[in-house]
Amino acid sequence: MFISLVQNQSVNVSLKNNDKGEKHCNFSLNTSMTAESDDTQVKYSSENVQLYCKKLSKLSGLDESREDGKWLLNCNLRWSPAHPKSMHVRLSGKLLEKFYYLCGGKTLLTLKATFFHRRGGSHGYSRIIKLTTAGMGIFTTSNRPFWRTTNHSLTSEDQNHGDSLDVEVEGCSSSSSETFCKDISAKLSDGLADVSNDSSKRLDSLSATVTIRLEVEDGYIYDEGKDVEDKMSICRNIFQNSIHSDVSIVAANRTIIPSHKCFLATHSSVLKAMLENNFQESKSNEIIMDDVSEEGVKALLEYIYTWEITEAVRSSKVAVELFQVAHKYDIKQLEEKLARMILQRGNKWFQVDATIDLFRFARKIEANSGDLKDKAVQALRTKREELMKSNGFKKLFTDDWETSMELCAMSLQSS
Repeated sequence: MFISLVQNQSVNVSLKNNDKGEKHCNFSLNTSMTAESDDTQVKYSSENVQLYCKKLSKLSGLDESREDGKWLLNCNLRWSPAHPKSMHVRLSGKLLEKFYYLCGGKTLLTLKATFFHRRGGSHGYSRIIKLTTAGMGIFTTSNRPFWRTTNHSLTSEDQNHGDSLDVEVEGCSSSSSETFCKDISAKLSDGLADVSNDSSKRLDSLSATVTIRLEVEDGYIYDEGKDVEDKMSICRNIFQNSIHSDVSIVAANRTIIPSHKCFLATHSSVLKAMLENNFQESKSNEIIMDDVSEEGVKALLEYIYTWEITEAVRSSKVAVELFQVAHKYDIKQLEEKLARMILQRGNKWFQVDATIDLFRFARKIEANSGDLKDKAVQALRTKREELMKSNGFKKLFTDDWETSMELCAMSLQSS
């Protein structure tokens, strides 16, 4: 999977001379681990990569603090006017040390940089130099570092021409004090060589944009969603076998269904308050849901334990009831998930009485109210014969004339 560490970060660096007559510069790059948007990322979804980033950050301790330069990568560039076509590149920092010990053996680094040099005088255009280093092994979890010598592409472009040269890379070293990678023989294009030769005294600064990505592949920090599947399996087992249940839910038909306070309170702020404050539910360890069917309660608990909505997908009756329960008990993620599903379903899925209930309920809420009412009207217009036989439709005119009037008006408007 590909992780973006630095994304098009701009830096302005001053060049200095050392006692060997070499030009050099040092600068730091701020990093953050995010899923990279890339067509080559076909094996892992962006969601999975983002979860991997969170786990890696937590394991390394980097999610707790940005102090002491933990997230910085230090970059050192050095080259000699006597050898203008060769550059020494070195990366170091605590972040690399964390990756060295935590990531799997197959860990690759890609660094891309674009350098800009502004010429003065009559040659006042910017010269652009692009550096790309692809597929470099940086470190391993073993006690010895490794880099296989490989070829990389360094291209230079300006307003008039472009050229390309190979870069030969060697060596990655680590010590007890730090982990670092270096490219001691990166070849520079003729473009930068010309700048260095023709105006070496004036070459005292450079601007650059830098991108760094990390490619990792292992099965122990995050295993392609297997972690989530295992957790869901455990939670499903707890739910189905009522393992150490400590509260009961009573459905409309008086069926008693065991549950767990911690699961209920985690998902619902309303149920949390009922179970923790001085309410009857906290004393009796019993929650009365006399307006929810047994199927509705079981569908609710299926989501609370496993984040699945199997029965709601199968039945519009269960889906609409569960939608109302989620709103009542302030389970926002479930409510939003059901609203999206209902709006995406075809007309055939909708049962007449459930669709009428959906229309009535949509009038009472704010989020997606108009879209849900439109969806209900659209579905009912394809079920005219069933609608005329529906007791729920007949009851609507006697019990809720305002809803029935709005439903008829919207139906006429849509016809």
